[in-house]
Amino acid sequence: MAILGAMALGMAGIVEAASQHTLTLNYDFSVDNACSSSVTTGCLQQFNIYDITGGGTPVCAVLAVGAQFVVFLRWIHRRMRDDEIQRVFIRDLALKHLPSIYRALNRIAEEQGISLEETPMVNYVDMRNGGRNR
Repeated sequence: MAILGAMALGMAGIVEAASQHTLTLNYDFSVDNACSSSVTTGCLQQFNIYDITGGGTPVCAVLAVGAQFVVFLRWIHRRMRDDEIQRVFIRDLALKHLPSIYRALNRIAEEQGISLEETPMVNYVDMRNGGRNR
């Protein structure tokens, strides 16, 4: 319940002075009743308030930046992997499947008595390999 009390600080207003802090807290006790001599369980016993305005260590910032960096690395890896899969698919299509499709179409055209122009040349250029064919 103390965590709930700390979360309620979102409704609180803090006014700073030279060496003291004034806190105004508005909390609705109809959600969680305050503890009393008759109610001792399932009640709000206290509010824990932490001063995080001091010059503490930037651990949270480092963790947040680290998490964002990991997300970026995962994104770039997936992007590169997707590009590689697409490149392999296009290469396979150009070098293996298109020639087979053209041969089948030529056979069908011959059976139907249709004359076709010369089969177009399929030339796959791998730009990662300096433009040379593999």
